[in-house]
Amino acid sequence: MLDELRKNNDVRLMKNGVYYICEDGAPVLNYLQFFSKNYSEDTFERYISYRLDSTSRDLDLAQKSFIIEKIREKLIRFKEGQELVTDTASDEDWLYMPTFLLLSQGGDDRSTIDPKTLKNKYHSSTLPFYDYQRSSCTSSSVSLETYLHMEQVHFELMAATALGDVDKESLFHNQRDEIFSFFVSSMLKEKVSILSTPSGTDVEFLCTWLGVIRHQEIFDQKQKKVSVFVNGDLEVGSGTKLAAGLNHFSGRAPLGHELTKGEAVIDDAHIDVNVESFYTRDESSNVYNSAASEQKLYNMVKEHVEDGRVVVFHYVHASKTGVCIPSYDMAIKIKTDFKDKVVMVVDAAQMRLTSDSVEQYLELGMNVIVTGSKFIGGAPFSGALLLNEHDTRTFVETKLELPAQYDQYFDQYGINDIVKREASSRAWCNWGLFMRWEVAVHEMRQFASIPLEFSNLFIYEWGKRVEKMIESGKFKVNILKESALLPSDDSSLSQANSIIPFEIETTPALTQDQLKKIHAAMTVKRTPEDIICEIGQPVQISTGDKKRFALRVALGAKNVTDAYRGTNSYSFNDCLEYLINNDQKLLDKLFELVEEEINGK
Repeated sequence: MLDELRKNNDVRLMKNGVYYICEDGAPVLNYLQFFSKNYSEDTFERYISYRLDSTSRDLDLAQKSFIIEKIREKLIRFKEGQELVTDTASDEDWLYMPTFLLLSQGGDDRSTIDPKTLKNKYHSSTLPFYDYQRSSCTSSSVSLETYLHMEQVHFELMAATALGDVDKESLFHNQRDEIFSFFVSSMLKEKVSILSTPSGTDVEFLCTWLGVIRHQEIFDQKQKKVSVFVNGDLEVGSGTKLAAGLNHFSGRAPLGHELTKGEAVIDDAHIDVNVESFYTRDESSNVYNSAASEQKLYNMVKEHVEDGRVVVFHYVHASKTGVCIPSYDMAIKIKTDFKDKVVMVVDAAQMRLTSDSVEQYLELGMNVIVTGSKFIGGAPFSGALLLNEHDTRTFVETKLELPAQYDQYFDQYGINDIVKREASSRAWCNWGLFMRWEVAVHEMRQFASIPLEFSNLFIYEWGKRVEKMIESGKFKVNILKESALLPSDDSSLSQANSIIPFEIETTPALTQDQLKKIHAAMTVKRTPEDIICEIGQPVQISTGDKKRFALRVALGAKNVTDAYRGTNSYSFNDCLEYLINNDQKLLDKLFELVEEEINGK
């Protein structure tokens, strides 16, 4: 089969040990290209057949033909803009699709890939087609190395499934266990638990539901009253408040069907959820971190608790601009003073913290939201909730069942070990989420092998250099420097912000729409010599009438991993300089786009 492919195609051996058909030296990963005039009619079939032969499974002709036709069907449906998930009762209907499409399934509308651009709403892709990536604070495209690895894993999985040789329960359990092991020692693992979710936003449903269960546990009343305190508004996930209030936060369910954003997921008069949100910054973009503002927050929690409500309190460990809000000491005081009447949730979705600090939070009686798709750099999006020992027991011992309406968000493997659920006919397996977490786990393994001292120093030195480069550019900028707000327990990675947020000061100020236009243009190759760059999306940094916005460049785990590998052949400074040179090219393009926008080009 390989010889047949070589007759008419450029076939090259890639780093994962598999031969790929290449164009201009790059592997063809979007298989729609095989249906173009550049390839013979049988290229697609022969290539997929070869890829299946390269697995460790021995498939017969009929089994291979079945998989080939399933992949072809999904590609054509995708090209025509049709829904890919047509039969939720059949897990395999999801599994037998090209890797880049599977990675976009089982999530909300942020994950949806446009057939024309092959990008999601944040202009990143499940295909590796960028030059420089500094977008790990928003959404990142998969690296080529990781994609090649994951595609081979996917082909192995498809082949095993065709042979009926897949134990899904063990597969998903082992994945959760590996994610868990990244954050928690074996001694603590037996006491705490993990729930995996389609994104960090879906986690909010479970946090609020924990508050409902806790109210039942403490008060044993028919009416269950929960107040959710969302700190860091504008600098946490855009759907956080909606999901925390038990409302749909997207127009698309992970199961694939349409939803009405803002509509309640369940209609239950006996559940009273009140969402209180608090901004990160004031009208001048100063962080609300004064003793007076924190005392006001404390007093509000006290009022809600005294009103017979359970408070689900979000302490943000690194917001979209790297700020921790409120202070670590205030979060500890609230948890200590109000005990079980406050469910403390650490929003660490950015993942800009050391893995052992998650264990510290759990031992303090807090729960931690983590993701595999921010700093870690997995495919967008994947989330998980790590539950402390006490709150694990609350889930296990309650008689309250999570309503069946949430089955459209949570499959049968992500949360069933801990969460009691109403009976439902929707038993499904979220293969898209499984694959996205597999990408994240692959990156986590590599990053975990790097000495912490190297990561800390590299991030710190990178941050200093890039800040100087931004400040010496052609525009006046305001870099938001607030590393002093990081936790006093030294749990934040390097005590240096791996996100650099900066406001470009122009008259008139650039609007959010203009900045979004620039953000999108960074990912477009305008000339053959142009570069494709991913940066963080614009974020609002002030409230009031005169809203202000910042752009962000963010270092991710993959950047640090690549630099560490480079030290096998080059010095630390050489590896840093290589990255900085790329940052200069990125910033040159960014400031050129800003200038064009100002001049109305």
